[in-house]
Amino acid sequence: MLISDVETRNEELIEERIRHCLLLLSEVGELLNTSFPWTLPSTGISTLPRLYGRARVTFSITRPLTNLPLSTPILSSIIPPNSKPLGNITIIADGFTAPLTAGNFVDLANRGFYTGLPIRDRYKRCEGVGGNVLMMGSFNDGFNDPFTAKLRTVPIEIVDENRKIWYGTGLRSPQPPQPPPCQIPLVSLQSPGVVAMNHPVGRKNLGSSEFFFLPPSTSPTLGPAMDGNYAPFGYIVEGWDTAITLRAGDVIEQTTVDDWGLANLVQGKQIAFKEFSLSSPLEVLFGDSPASDDADTTP
Repeated sequence: MLISDVETRNEELIEERIRHCLLLLSEVGELLNTSFPWTLPSTGISTLPRLYGRARVTFSITRPLTNLPLSTPILSSIIPPNSKPLGNITIIADGFTAPLTAGNFVDLANRGFYTGLPIRDRYKRCEGVGGNVLMMGSFNDGFNDPFTAKLRTVPIEIVDENRKIWYGTGLRSPQPPQPPPCQIPLVSLQSPGVVAMNHPVGRKNLGSSEFFFLPPSTSPTLGPAMDGNYAPFGYIVEGWDTAITLRAGDVIEQTTVDDWGLANLVQGKQIAFKEFSLSSPLEVLFGDSPASDDADTTP
């Protein structure tokens, strides 16, 4: 079917077929893996969940037919009856690409953290290139872990083309240890549908809950600038037609995680608040990488 679509130059069906093929290949690849390929940092991540494999997360999206403020989350129990369903978006969270980032995402999805949150429109500027990006999972600064009574943050983690995983610096950091300039990420945000974790301006190790993907209209321009600066952790495999029609104000009405994915999720160490408050924060352990040309604003 993919070959016939290529011959007829049906671009929409080609993208859909490729997505389906990649999903099947990822499922086969996971079955062939006999051990987890990465060694995680030994300090600073004990409280973070991690995903040793893949998980399937599905969001049901609705669009309120009345103008609602974006300053507060919308609880699904009080979503106005005059909202219309837009459809479902299914994301494969890939622990082989980013075990901590994907683990954090799946854990928040399983907790129902994303349910009821509106989608926001933010202006992102990176490496001198700017554009509007729709953000999902926006809630204040992020997720406050009930076991630590503090904001849960995840260090940036990126796998390069040589299949080496980098923590704390990204691939374009001016701070040591700096990877060779030729290194590029294995998973590129130039591919429409790749999902990545957002972080505050110039604070690569303070991502918490907010994530995004780039549609075909912006991935060719913003994607190359964001590669190496943001951690990709998954990809949209179903509901692409819904994803590309999203706009600010749309709401995540329901969140589900598949049982196989939950079996791959390993919770972090649940330590007391006093013990956590005496430990080194992630920004000290991994360092921050300020980027003066990186901007993040809400229009």
